[in-house]
Amino acid sequence: MLVTLIGYLTVGYFFVYVLSTIYHLLRRPNIARYLRPGSWAVVTGASDGIGLGFVRVLARLGANVLLVGRNEEKLRATITELKNEFDVDF
Repeated sequence: MLVTLIGYLTVGYFFVYVLSTIYHLLRRPNIARYLRPGSWAVVTGASDGIGLGFVRVLARLGANVLLVGRNEEKLRATITELKNEFDVDF
């Protein structure tokens, strides 16, 4: 009887552990909880690709963003475009 109870508890614990792991893998992280009014974020590779995507998300959430990249012309064009779209500092 006791062995059966321990087996059921073990299977239940394993089931909860698997569901918890799946939940944490599939949920979207909430980056807004790390941002405070007037906070700054640094994004490298910000002139295009994934870096530009991060810049857009951070600017939409109200963070001021410091852009870092290799091509100065692309960075200036990106900053000009983003200043027209968002009300934050770059």
